[in-house]
Amino acid sequence: MTEKHYGYGPWEYRHLCRSCGHAVKAPKNELPCSLCGGDFGVKTSMRKVYLEPEPPPEVVEVEYELEPTFWDRIKAFMGVEVKQRTAIRRENKRGTRRWRWQTHAEVEDESGVMRHDEFLS
Repeated sequence: MTEKHYGYGPWEYRHLCRSCGHAVKAPKNELPCSLCGGDFGVKTSMRKVYLEPEPPPEVVEVEYELEPTFWDRIKAFMGVEVKQRTAIRRENKRGTRRWRWQTHAEVEDESGVMRHDEFLS
């Protein structure tokens, strides 16, 4: 069964774990894999392939502290206790969706493009 794709991420270089396939960026490849303890191979160009459509954004209410006003600073300077002002902001939170890594080699195999070494033989 062919897998349906709902968009792609940007191409980026990552190192793949030789035993479990976990992909990490450059400085983390010098340490053992955080999932299985294996070591990482050579750097590979890959991108995310999204396997589900993007869900509608969730509206989330976030409470944050406001900067003290000029008059709040003056009151605090004079010794009057000033409460911290807070406000609530509504933000759109992007929903999560399933994805997997796709390498350049997979894209070339799917498109039928012949590699240089295959062309010469």
